[in-house]
Amino acid sequence: MENDLKPIDIEKLFFWISEEFLRDGSIFGIDHSYFYKPSNSIPLNLWGNALDLPIGPAAGPHTQLAQNIIVSYLCGGRFIELKTVQKEDKISVDKPCIFAIDEGYNVEWSTELSIKEALEEYIKAYLFILVLKEIFNLKSKNSDKLSNVFNNDGFIFAMSVGYSLDGITSPKVDNFIEEMSGKNDTVKKLAEDLILILESENGKKFKARINAEYPLERLKNIAKNSTKISPIITLSTMHGTKPEEIDKIVQYLLIEKNINTFLKVNPTLLGYQRVKSILHSHGFDYISLSEESFEHDLQMHNALQIISKMHKVAEEQKVGFGIKISNTLGVLNHTSLKGEMSYLSGRPIFPISLELAEKMRREFKLLPISFSAGVDQENVKSLLNEGIYPLTFVTDLLKPGGYHRMNSIASSSDYSFKRKAKLFVASEIATGEKYLKSSKSLEKYNYGKISKQLPLYDCFMAPCKEICPINQDVPEYLRAIKTKQFESAFKIIISKNPLPFTTSIICTHPCMNYCTRNFYDKPVCIRDMKFYASKKGFKYAVNALNKLSIKDKLETKQDIDYPGSVAIVGGGPAGIAEAHFLARSGFKVSLFEKEDSPGGVISSIIPKFRINKRFIEKDVELIKLLGVNINTGSSVSVKELREKGFDYIILAIGANKPRELVLEEKNGNILDSLTFLKQWNINRHRLKLGKNVVIVGGGNSAMDASRAAIRSPGVKKVTVVYRRTEKEIPADREELENAIEDGVSFRMLRQPVSFKNKTLTCEIMQPGEKKDKDGRKVSIPTGKYELLAVDTLIVAIGEEEDKKWLAENNIEKDKENKYFTNAKNIFLIGDLVRGPSSVVEVISDAKAVAQIILNQKNIKLDIFENNEPIDNLRLIEESARLDRGKFKKPVRVDDNRCLACNYYCLRCVDVCPNRANISIPYSNKNFRNFYQILHIDDFCNQCGNCQTFCPYEKGAPNIDKLTYYSSEQRFTNSQNPGFFINSGKIKFDDFGLLNIDSLIYRDGDRKIHNLKVLKKDGLYFIKNDCKSDLLFLEHILNYRREIFWSN
Repeated sequence: MENDLKPIDIEKLFFWISEEFLRDGSIFGIDHSYFYKPSNSIPLNLWGNALDLPIGPAAGPHTQLAQNIIVSYLCGGRFIELKTVQKEDKISVDKPCIFAIDEGYNVEWSTELSIKEALEEYIKAYLFILVLKEIFNLKSKNSDKLSNVFNNDGFIFAMSVGYSLDGITSPKVDNFIEEMSGKNDTVKKLAEDLILILESENGKKFKARINAEYPLERLKNIAKNSTKISPIITLSTMHGTKPEEIDKIVQYLLIEKNINTFLKVNPTLLGYQRVKSILHSHGFDYISLSEESFEHDLQMHNALQIISKMHKVAEEQKVGFGIKISNTLGVLNHTSLKGEMSYLSGRPIFPISLELAEKMRREFKLLPISFSAGVDQENVKSLLNEGIYPLTFVTDLLKPGGYHRMNSIASSSDYSFKRKAKLFVASEIATGEKYLKSSKSLEKYNYGKISKQLPLYDCFMAPCKEICPINQDVPEYLRAIKTKQFESAFKIIISKNPLPFTTSIICTHPCMNYCTRNFYDKPVCIRDMKFYASKKGFKYAVNALNKLSIKDKLETKQDIDYPGSVAIVGGGPAGIAEAHFLARSGFKVSLFEKEDSPGGVISSIIPKFRINKRFIEKDVELIKLLGVNINTGSSVSVKELREKGFDYIILAIGANKPRELVLEEKNGNILDSLTFLKQWNINRHRLKLGKNVVIVGGGNSAMDASRAAIRSPGVKKVTVVYRRTEKEIPADREELENAIEDGVSFRMLRQPVSFKNKTLTCEIMQPGEKKDKDGRKVSIPTGKYELLAVDTLIVAIGEEEDKKWLAENNIEKDKENKYFTNAKNIFLIGDLVRGPSSVVEVISDAKAVAQIILNQKNIKLDIFENNEPIDNLRLIEESARLDRGKFKKPVRVDDNRCLACNYYCLRCVDVCPNRANISIPYSNKNFRNFYQILHIDDFCNQCGNCQTFCPYEKGAPNIDKLTYYSSEQRFTNSQNPGFFINSGKIKFDDFGLLNIDSLIYRDGDRKIHNLKVLKKDGLYFIKNDCKSDLLFLEHILNYRREIFWSN
């Protein structure tokens, strides 16, 4: 596993592009449908250069290799800021170097290539873009209509250099600037090489197949006379560079080099206190700054002097000058990246950098401002409308969708905006929840990662399904909804979920918390869609249940006697779920519920404004259709049930004993939340709570109690008291926001101490450094107190099981086996097993116990299997492919935003800037997925971005996926499963095949095999015993030959 990149030479680059496009209609994994052609609006004139669109990739990982730059252009980037070069080239960077799961952090800043390599990559990319622009007609028709332009190509390469005068004037960097300005011979030589390639047999075949013409006259002119590759330069200076040196560098570029210049200015100009204040006010208070670095950096008054002076110098020299407001903000590193400091980017820096832009605009009304700090397809228009451009992107392109996001950004930027610079107010643009760090952020949900090992093959999975305790087939039923197949959707849902209505309303929806769309916009409204499908599909309930019943699964019908009788004690969600599963399995089931109606906590405790009782009744109706005998108002003992002859007894009595709040003094009206909510549901008008109600607790029960209390007669104020901060509150974000919307007040970091004389004394707490088992900071006392006026105190700090009932019935938990007890064929489920639980968690318990009983009865059928056929897997793949990189806001029927991750994931493919992970289509009965991932070692610099976004917690695509190595040395230096071709230079033979004779293969167990490659009828065959992984290797040789070709 090498850290050094190995660029593609110009001949192989053409071969790769032509082969892949002719076979797949894509270039480096970007389908032709994402190639962006600007509209016919008049392009911008940026210092004499036509610019079809004012957007593109920032200097960074997306502009390091030729293929990165080419792909950026194809997807719509037209202002391409090349990765920074400096005197100290071939730098060593700690890896991984990027962490961009939400806001971005990086510890690399300039190209990892040598200056010579970087120069060739940039020139190759430029020349290929000239060709691709012509053959795919990707230029605005109106570029030629601009007057006073020297370059009407419609795109601009902006070189970026740093970081000191000594470095920039050094021979290596000086030569780079000269070459990029068209004054030396590298561009001529590479243009000559490309002309030869285009005029070769391969070049002619490609041109004929796509029915297009190459811009040979333009290339020949470049080969003869050279051309200016980059008419603009962006200057980066190190933090701490003296103002006098910055002044000298800019003057050198404007006067000596006579080149249009953007001076990069950093958000540190706002000052330590202001930057810290903005971060904290937006919820990013965990990001720590170094005050010392602010003091050493360029100060505002110096920056204003330099900019004012250079503006005048540029006018005298008749060149362009502007500023680039960047995302270069050094912060104390708190991530897994190495080093004390890292650089912040993405959404938290947008309001900071925009405030700096506002100040600069007020000082210099006509000064061009380029911007790169948390811009994406949602806010790009707001900047363009204020005359801020060009805009460059990096963090957004590192997220799922990758370069495809550039296509959507291009679309958002492709309109005739007013190009006049205007005054604006940053806080009016950078507003809304988009720029706030939610207390229920991605960190809370393990960054959407599933605790599984990344497999070598067949890795596609839907995190929504995997994180769901019952593994609900979410993509499948969303697809059925989309195609109006509501019976199928309902059957898919109830195959694993016997409470479709209840879970559609009060489920804690871990599926939505882990939805891939969280990396784009908002999660798919999965819970709402389940509700929609359940309402639409309920009329098909009898048909669906018949299809799911064990009788329908039997090959013959003579064996339909009941396999046994079951008594279930407790008619809450766990009991109803168990009754459903076992009745569907052919058992004779009786349900015993002590209340007047089944539903348990759902029907008696949860407030009516959260769930309507008629929907609970629909779930109960399902078990009635299955023949379950429901006994309400029935308190039974285990002894009674044994005497009635039940084969199995399942206890689902819940955790309904409230935990007690320990106070030094208790003197007043105190209720536990269960008692209060039950009384409230019966008749809230009988309650006499007084004016001031305080709820102690931070879970969903506390939110329910607070929302119910504020709806109670006579209540004026409801306050929730919680001992930690809002970030640690265990309630669902949705329930917290509902309580806030209802007018509930919150007193965080408050620990009740005593309650007397209608006064609650709370000790004020502060966050400590230690964390509890759930990762929440443990609060510590301050010795300070607050008094709250309270008429009624409601305690909602959790519930526990009724140990007394279990003891009275001589039932003890089996310490070794989760659901078992000391008595034969008596099982525990739900809250008795795991404590207070969500509805889906108790359903998973019911499923587990049903499976235990089925196994005991030797019933081998999978009653939970969803065998509903999907209409067309290729249609699903096509839909997901076309949605890559696109923001889509939720709508009422949110059936069109699912990315079908278990059919078409490709996160690692999309997020790799270097295109080091590629997808190989392969249809084979031994593989579950249609696509498999191949990692290209030459392209990988171990940045870590694919590991960040891979949904598997254990493993990484750049380590655990099948890898192709271009040499034995690179193969030996790695331990990845993979292969290299042991045939020297790989070229075409007389029959049009590459001269591949053997390969060395390291399998998933890290065993090494020397494999012979045979050729027959124009195909390669690996001499093997038909193992599926070797058949896949064989397929790669035949399908992706451009990977292996070398000159």
